[in-house]
Amino acid sequence: MQLLDSEVVTYSYVPDDESESAAVRVMHRTSRQEVVCCQTPSQCHNFRLALFGLIAKMNPHPDHIPRPKLMLFDEVRVNLPQSIHEGRITRLSWDFTRGEWQYYVQCPKEVVSTWYISADLQLLEQDDD
Repeated sequence: MQLLDSEVVTYSYVPDDESESAAVRVMHRTSRQEVVCCQTPSQCHNFRLALFGLIAKMNPHPDHIPRPKLMLFDEVRVNLPQSIHEGRITRLSWDFTRGEWQYYVQCPKEVVSTWYISADLQLLEQDDD
């Protein structure tokens, strides 16, 4: 199972009565699966929850593949032995051999951009709307 940031389309969800809402709709371009989330007053939190919902909806083995700890578009700190870098998760993939999620982190310093496991990453604080 793999999810790329380029395969996810995000929309602000407008209710039928056209009132203001923090709801977010995300759709996977290839599979056409979509999820709408309006559980919190924060669009940022709804976006993350919608992405988690999309992963759950697309998960072919929910009894074997748990929910990922981090998500696409998360800003993270990469903790390497000799240095620390910051970047954004642009891909996530379930590694069936290791039985864990792997995250591709795109960093400004291109040589550091690669696949990491959650133990190597720290989620940076996110601003609310």
